[in-house]
Amino acid sequence: AISGQGALRTLPSTRHSTGPIVASYELPPKLKGERKSLKEGAGGIAVAKVTKNGKIQARHVAFSGDNRSILVTTNRIRSVKGLFKFATQKNEVTAKGIVIGSIVRVQRGGLTNRFLLAKGQMHESDKEDFNEDSNCLSIIYRAPSGAEAKGGPHKFETLDLVISSDTDFNLFVTALSDLMALHDEERKQYDPDFLFLRFHWMDIGKALTEELSSSEWLTLCNRMNVPVKKAFLTAHYEEFLGDMQSETGLTLYETANLLDEVKEIALAMTDLAAEDDPAFKIWKKVLDSDPVPAVKMDDAELEMEVNENEESISAVAFLSFVRSEQKEYKTSLEEVHDRLFILNGQITATTEEKSDKDNDRMDESTSERISRSRFIAYITSDSNDIMNPEMGDQGYEEMTHPLSHYWINTSHDTYLAKLSDGFGAPKNRENIVNARATDVQMYTSALLRGVRALELDTWDGVFEYEGPVVARRQPVSSNELPLLFSDVLRAVRSFLLSCPNSLPIILCIENHCSLENQDIMADYLEDILGGSGMLYIPQENVAISGMLPSPESMRGKVVIKCKRPKAFVKGATVMNDDFDAYLDASDYDTLLEDQLDDEDEEEKVGVIVGFEATGPVRSTADDAVKKSPEALLEAATAAADESRIEVESARARAEELRIDADAAEEVAAELGRLAGLSPSDIRARASEDVEDDGTAVDLSKFENSLSSESEEMERSRSQDASKPEEGLEVQDFFEGSVEGAKSEFLTADAALLEATDVVATKAIRLQEAEEGLEKAQRDLASSYAREKELEEASRRAASEARSNREHADTARQRVETVRDMLRNWKDNANSAETVVHTAMTEAKISDQRAAETEARAERALATAEKDRTRADIETQKEEDLEHEVAILHEKSVLASSEARSARERMEKAATMLDKVNEQIKLIENSTQYQKEISEGDRGSVADDASESSPLYVSKFSAKHAAKLHKREELTKGLIAATKENSDAETHRRSAHELFEEKARMWKVQAEVSARARKQADRSLAIYEELAEHAEEEREAAALRKVAHEKAAKNVTQSDSYRSSVQAQLMEAERASTEAAHVAVESRKRAERLAKEAADAKDHSIAFSALEARKMRHQEALRAYEEALELKKKAETRANEARRLLETSSEVLSSAKREVAAEIHRANAEKQAERSAISAYNKAVLSRKQATHAQSLATLAETTWDEKKAALAQAKKYKEKYDKVAPVSLALASMTLLDSHKLKNWEKSLAIPCTQMHSFPQGLVLHMLDTSTQVNGMLKFTQDHMLRSFPSWNVTESTTHLNCNPVAQWAVGCQMVAMDFQVSDEHLLVNDGRFRMNGSSGYVLKPEYLMSDDPPSERWQHWKLQILSGRYLPKPSGRRGLSVGMLSSGHVNPFVRVYLYDGITGKNSATLLYTTHSVDRNGLNPVWDSEKEFEMEVERPSIAVLLFSVWDKRTDGSSDFIAGAAVPVCCMREGYRSVSLYDSLHTKIGPFSFASLFVRAQKIS
Repeated sequence: AISGQGALRTLPSTRHSTGPIVASYELPPKLKGERKSLKEGAGGIAVAKVTKNGKIQARHVAFSGDNRSILVTTNRIRSVKGLFKFATQKNEVTAKGIVIGSIVRVQRGGLTNRFLLAKGQMHESDKEDFNEDSNCLSIIYRAPSGAEAKGGPHKFETLDLVISSDTDFNLFVTALSDLMALHDEERKQYDPDFLFLRFHWMDIGKALTEELSSSEWLTLCNRMNVPVKKAFLTAHYEEFLGDMQSETGLTLYETANLLDEVKEIALAMTDLAAEDDPAFKIWKKVLDSDPVPAVKMDDAELEMEVNENEESISAVAFLSFVRSEQKEYKTSLEEVHDRLFILNGQITATTEEKSDKDNDRMDESTSERISRSRFIAYITSDSNDIMNPEMGDQGYEEMTHPLSHYWINTSHDTYLAKLSDGFGAPKNRENIVNARATDVQMYTSALLRGVRALELDTWDGVFEYEGPVVARRQPVSSNELPLLFSDVLRAVRSFLLSCPNSLPIILCIENHCSLENQDIMADYLEDILGGSGMLYIPQENVAISGMLPSPESMRGKVVIKCKRPKAFVKGATVMNDDFDAYLDASDYDTLLEDQLDDEDEEEKVGVIVGFEATGPVRSTADDAVKKSPEALLEAATAAADESRIEVESARARAEELRIDADAAEEVAAELGRLAGLSPSDIRARASEDVEDDGTAVDLSKFENSLSSESEEMERSRSQDASKPEEGLEVQDFFEGSVEGAKSEFLTADAALLEATDVVATKAIRLQEAEEGLEKAQRDLASSYAREKELEEASRRAASEARSNREHADTARQRVETVRDMLRNWKDNANSAETVVHTAMTEAKISDQRAAETEARAERALATAEKDRTRADIETQKEEDLEHEVAILHEKSVLASSEARSARERMEKAATMLDKVNEQIKLIENSTQYQKEISEGDRGSVADDASESSPLYVSKFSAKHAAKLHKREELTKGLIAATKENSDAETHRRSAHELFEEKARMWKVQAEVSARARKQADRSLAIYEELAEHAEEEREAAALRKVAHEKAAKNVTQSDSYRSSVQAQLMEAERASTEAAHVAVESRKRAERLAKEAADAKDHSIAFSALEARKMRHQEALRAYEEALELKKKAETRANEARRLLETSSEVLSSAKREVAAEIHRANAEKQAERSAISAYNKAVLSRKQATHAQSLATLAETTWDEKKAALAQAKKYKEKYDKVAPVSLALASMTLLDSHKLKNWEKSLAIPCTQMHSFPQGLVLHMLDTSTQVNGMLKFTQDHMLRSFPSWNVTESTTHLNCNPVAQWAVGCQMVAMDFQVSDEHLLVNDGRFRMNGSSGYVLKPEYLMSDDPPSERWQHWKLQILSGRYLPKPSGRRGLSVGMLSSGHVNPFVRVYLYDGITGKNSATLLYTTHSVDRNGLNPVWDSEKEFEMEVERPSIAVLLFSVWDKRTDGSSDFIAGAAVPVCCMREGYRSVSLYDSLHTKIGPFSFASLFVRAQKIS
């Protein structure tokens, strides 16, 4: 693991013995190999390698003899026709190695970009052998920073292999997996400081056995961010080199000692001494309190790995430190002994240098004490991380709760390729929002990062991407390169094959596919996952049980989140109204309020025949026809438009009548003033004839003007009223006058005749007015009918005009297209010969370039062969010298053996001589021998002499003589042995000197041959590059020849093509002219009809005519009635006059004039009164009409509002049913989690537990301000799942693309989807949360989020200090560099500490503390250890603490270096290390060693 909690390099849990455990691994014989054996074609297994351009090439692969590298042949294949049909090899084979320790992961299945490219280029017949599931393998490894490749240094490379043999495949994968595990285990045996140096040493391309030059020393210090000037570093290097008495350079172990001195110098550069290092201060404190002092040991007791010259503390002191400072009260002394045993057993530069020492043999004394260097290395290492290791272990959390009780690490838009290499929100947010590039490797990366909920937006594929694809939007062309749905499933399957015990992986599918492709998706799921037992099929009773299954019950499975219908019947549909794009809105209040009723329409009675303001109108009639949403929307639109027209007409009519009523009231007021009537008189008299309905006429305009004249009017009226009485008296007085009566009769009779004529005339006028009124009404109806006819005709004409215009435009475009074709033909005709010659010239040039490049390649090959020959010669010389050295070594050993034998013989002869001399001395010193010497020789001896005779005594002399003879012989032998020993020793020295000389020559020759082989490899690489370039030039030449042939063919066919184009042009011009004429005529007709329709909408003339006719009719009727009344009165008067004529002709004759005058005056007053009353009644009527028209307008507006509301309902209905889609029953049966749109929490709590909601994260944060919403979420998430996703449409400025996840976890949201395509602090917080439970992607929620009555949670009060840092690398991604590419220059690190406490309603983090920046020191920066800061945590189970380290630049800005987030509930007290991660939350390369050193204290 390189990400999450598993990336920490912790100590083994138990004691172990040190040693090269990787080298002891026994490989299968066929996997063993060396560079030389692979070059000669022996050893290893046959494989096919996929190159970066998608080509397949033959290779051999093996493991090196020390089991630390993968060896791969690098020969070039000139042509490949099939996967396993390779060309004959003519070039010499070379091999390169990949260090196993640099491998990040091994991925099964052909899912890398190289594999996908190769698959796309492969012929269909070859794909049958391309068994990507079982035979494809990708090895992802970190390339050394010093390695150069096209595009500059890069972080990761891949070795993509196809191993056709299943046996070889399984052997290779098993061996590689075992060696990777053993390598990781062996790394734990190394001291962190020594491992740090080894990493940078190898990363600059140096072998561990090579020596470091001065320039390489400066490179090393720059990579380690040593804050010392180059001149000083160079001088210190030279001085140290002199102390080591070396002329060529420093070894790895010598460099380690030099680096220790430089660390102290680095502190001095910041005005600090070694004693000011916080870790050193802790050491001194523990050392001073050690109750068991160190004891000087003799040589026999120096088995322990503690340097006798270095201070040490006892296990008791270590235990006291662990309990008092680290608050690990349960730690026992035995556990401390085990820990010290492991720490003292770690390999350092000193211990590894002593290769003659048996590091496997360790006694119990190694667990009694620990040195300062090992103590400091421990407390600043991953083993002392602030994160509680028990809570970080996988399996810490119980996985048997329902799925809704867990936070799940969730990714958003997983398919998108990485969007930004920087840290924080990208500057151009629009590029992020519109991003569409995809990468299937993002799924693998997310899974390895601990994500267990992945997102797939599936669409119907296009062109070669047929079937379901994964993309952000509907692909419209093949250039968009979507992902195949099947490739995503294979990536998930590949991960589960390598991690079969993984907790369930949730695939969040947003399905936009057709029914056919949905069935294909179901088939893929069954074939790729189901066939391997990796697909979870939900049980039928899951929703009924009210409890989701547990993660443990679905371990190793894939869970589907998609859509399920309410009933599994043929033709079932689902409502897709909760897709992210639909829910993602900035107006969250509207989003919450604007909820549609999702009740199943089929459950309601009747069919929808229309809409009203409150919703749909249903009909239960048998003949009711169900209309489509489009038809219903069209009808609602038409009704709304019609209602709008009626409103406009009613408003115009009401305004006209209001104006007429105002004018009528003014006329009535004026006539009343002229008649001398007050308003009350007019109302009183009008009420006698017209029933008052309460409608008041505004007579205020003349009431005031009449008030001042009212008294005078009354007096005048009184005087006038008395005159008729006087006339009557005169008439009575002249009662006998017949003439007068006669005259009155004649006058009355004439008046009667005149009244009769007037009645007849008025009757004719009344009839004419009635006919005119009927005609006006017919004209108005005809006007409305014409308006509708003209509108329809105008619409049809406009549509026809548009169609004709489009046709004309198409025809015109066709003309332009044909003209362009003709112009192109002319241009092509003019340049055809040029093109032919140019293509041929370019082809010749390409051939020439190819020939030149091939010649260069041949020369390079010759050079490579020459270099290879030289390398072989030098290697042969090395081997010959090696053989000679072996022979000389045998001779030296033989000479030494002979010299030893000669020496033994000489020593034996000397010993024997000394013994004989001793015997002679004993004989000579004996009494008997002295007596024989004194008596002399007495002659012969008698035969019968006794033992006491002189003959017996002479035997001593004989024995003495024999010993003297033997001494003489031994002396000669000793002289010979001495000479032989001298000769043998001389021969031994000569042989040994000759052996040493040859050994020195062999060593020199080995270096020469190594350089020669390296040069040969470089020459061969140059040749391969040139050969590839030559092949590309040959391909270009072939393409240019094809272009030449096509150009020549085009020249031949140009005449016929011209005739065809000219004919097409003539036809297109004719059609264009005709279409343009038709379009103009139709446009004119449409404009004329539109103008007539617009004019027809003005009905004011017809309305005016109708009103005028109505007024005339009323006036005629009133005049006719008045005429009838006058006629009756005339008849009465005529009869009276006739009677008076008989009795008093004369009186009547004399009074005739007076009576006639009086009648005329009375009639005039009555006529004025009648005119005023008539005007008043007309005004009342006009006001009634105006009020009624206004009421009609108001009613029309109300109707229009209802129609608009009904239209809105129809639109919502159509929008709703536009989201209704058919669903595959096969796919639905595989779906466990069914997403639905929120209506309200009361309804949501009643839905089955398998149904869930999705919210934009901005909406979740918006809902936190409302307690009702918060309570609803808390209650809902106890049994149901809730997912939130980033709001792409949020427009406010922000430094993060992701939202604060802690605030959403705090209200129970289980799946807080994060965008892993960018890096920011919120994403690091997400990674920190899921460090719990071993970064497995599942964390159990606290109790208060799982029940209604949880126990109360205690607040926590912490005090923190930032003390120092270790091995901080340069920022990744600075100034456009990719992640993993380190920037140049020094770093000025400082630290920020944030608290994400998850308090409801609080969306932002709290910045707790910021340190000052340390200038130019990333190696071992020290901050002010006396400064402390505190934090209070209300909910420790929710809160997350974030440490982030930044580089302060000279312009005041800062670049992110590394960071780490820790759940507060997992923090440990004491002096702790904070292991830092890069922006991708990985610990790889230089980030493997970066850490902070802090102190954390929990205050009661």
